[in-house]
Amino acid sequence: MKILMYCLIIFFLLSAGCDGYKKDAIASYYGVNRITASPSVSEFSDVVIYTTVLDNFGSPVAGLTKDDFAIWEGSSIDNDLIKQTITSFKFVRDCAGISIALVIDASGSMNKNTRFGEVKNTIIGFLKNLKNTDRVSLVRFSNSNMVSLIKKSDFVSVDKDKNGISDIIDAVQGLTAFGASSIYDGTAKGVKSLSQEVSPKAVIVFTDGDAYDNTISIEGVISKANNDSVPVYLIGLETDPDNLKDMSGHNLKDIATRTKGRYFFAATIQQMTDIYIEIASNVRSQYKIGYKSSNASFDGTTRSVMVSSRNVSGSGIYVANSRPKIILDKKTLDLSRSSHKIDDKLTISGTVKDLNAALQDQDLSALLYYRHLNDKDYTKAAVNLTNKGDSLYSFSEEIPVSAIQKPGIEYYLYATDTIQEIYYPFNYNVVPNSISIESQAPFISHEVIVSSRENKAITISADATDPDPGDKIVGASLFYRIHDSDQEPDQAKPFIEVEMAGQDTYTAKIPAHSIVKPGMDYYIAAWDSSGIRAEHGSADESHFIKATSVAVHINLIDNGSFENPEVPYKSFRIFRNIPGWNNDFKYGLEIQNNIAGSPFNGNQFIELDAHENTEIQQKINTVAGKEYEISFAYSPRCDIEAASNEIQIFFNDILLDTITEDGTYCLDNSWSVYNYIVTAPGHLSSLKFRATGISDGFGGYLDDVRVSPIQ
Repeated sequence: MKILMYCLIIFFLLSAGCDGYKKDAIASYYGVNRITASPSVSEFSDVVIYTTVLDNFGSPVAGLTKDDFAIWEGSSIDNDLIKQTITSFKFVRDCAGISIALVIDASGSMNKNTRFGEVKNTIIGFLKNLKNTDRVSLVRFSNSNMVSLIKKSDFVSVDKDKNGISDIIDAVQGLTAFGASSIYDGTAKGVKSLSQEVSPKAVIVFTDGDAYDNTISIEGVISKANNDSVPVYLIGLETDPDNLKDMSGHNLKDIATRTKGRYFFAATIQQMTDIYIEIASNVRSQYKIGYKSSNASFDGTTRSVMVSSRNVSGSGIYVANSRPKIILDKKTLDLSRSSHKIDDKLTISGTVKDLNAALQDQDLSALLYYRHLNDKDYTKAAVNLTNKGDSLYSFSEEIPVSAIQKPGIEYYLYATDTIQEIYYPFNYNVVPNSISIESQAPFISHEVIVSSRENKAITISADATDPDPGDKIVGASLFYRIHDSDQEPDQAKPFIEVEMAGQDTYTAKIPAHSIVKPGMDYYIAAWDSSGIRAEHGSADESHFIKATSVAVHINLIDNGSFENPEVPYKSFRIFRNIPGWNNDFKYGLEIQNNIAGSPFNGNQFIELDAHENTEIQQKINTVAGKEYEISFAYSPRCDIEAASNEIQIFFNDILLDTITEDGTYCLDNSWSVYNYIVTAPGHLSSLKFRATGISDGFGGYLDDVRVSPIQ
């Protein structure tokens, strides 16, 4: 029997200072699900492990501490495990998103009945329920010469053609099936498509299980996944797990077991959807544990890492290797800062740094990719590397005169030691390097912002003009991300791109929920009608906004976590009114205690649509003209669509916001924290929440409501 299988490689993007998870978590668990470990770019001996701990129900466990974990490491030469000293520990959450590569089997066998259409609909449903900060790439495979990257990794919500449908969903809808089944080639392409994404990283591969017409072996796929510290997850549909074999008899489950992933069996399409939800829930909650390896030798060995917590352990592997690093010299960097003539010689020069390429006799190589601004495809040229000693390899590559045409060219570089690889710039697929040819780049004037209040939206403004007669600015974008001081630039989280509005003066906002400690990285780019781009700041040298705490943690709200009146555990009660809050509607208020979802803070939370839509309001003493911060946690009700989960927020009867989320695919409450800065008009103010979705007895949840004065 032919089978349908997903091969899911998951790489998680993490962020400090994220909201959206329960504050009080119960540290009861079943065991460690998986571990990934990868050396940093600059110092191999610094190892970071991302660990997920699951309880008896397969749910992630929060609330564990550094003292609950122990780490051991061994090598392929010496099998003895040596206990390591933990140097850093953090519970990381999901607000920065996860990165996923969707690898789709588009071979002819997928056309059986309505299978391929059902698979695409399942993927689209999954995509619609990802967060806006999640990133996705798309790979399709059939014959070995038909393995292609359809959609480069980008944020799932991006809609560049502005047709109301995200680009990634457009790409999935356009897939057709024909040909053979090169699953290993497709999986390898999926791993590569996420090479510039932050670890940990996911590849969902749909296939009917037939593996033939491959140019890479199953061993090659496993090796590539392990080199990149990528666990592989297999989901088999309607098939005996023992029949998951390729044409040579290899069991495809080995990809999961040997990369410390996991195999799932799905008897129906509906179960596939449930498995997606389970995996997504698990990957959004991890422990980030760092240590310095006691064996700091660049010996190229495979290191085994075991993480233990309360007599339950999980393991992972990594290769003791130094990732190459590309450094352009000043002369090359200056090429992007001025205009050049058609007959100018353009030389791209710099160095590649690799700490152990010579020690391990590795085949270090580099490539230069360049294209005219009007061309679709890049030309690839091999770069000659000269060993200068001290782990440095110089290069100098001329761009052919035939390619140097008005208005300019774009280029990027690639280097690999056959174990790890790197691109420069690291976000080459979004913003490659550019050089103007007999055209002036736009001029951007911007006053850099250096600090801002935490949880307060920032408006970024810049003036952009073009010095060339007859040319004009056609667009500007703001790029921002949460700052992570632990990461090198080429390992950091990707920038979110926001189109700036205006003419001559362009503006865009960084939302309040992204302004968290320690702060934000940002830069600005503008384009003219010739396609020439200029930047104020850059992905490698971005501006930094320090987020400062200005709110005194005094809560003026009474009963903001709805702990009064007390409701028995695993139950709910409906009340006409509750302490601290007024309800002018005739319908009651529903207080829940872990019956239809978990609370954000404490034991209880409120639902405003008990039987029909209601509202709650509280009067608070304020000072006229003084600023206050309003914050609260909101979650959609699980199994309920967005139209029923809508809630409106009012301050002094002025609408602050309307929020809703789709809870169709969630297993437990998915809490998000919302923050607003308001100014009190007088000595008495009011805060009101109103259910405005479909009035059907099911609605969004509220918890941990706070109003604090700003100092």
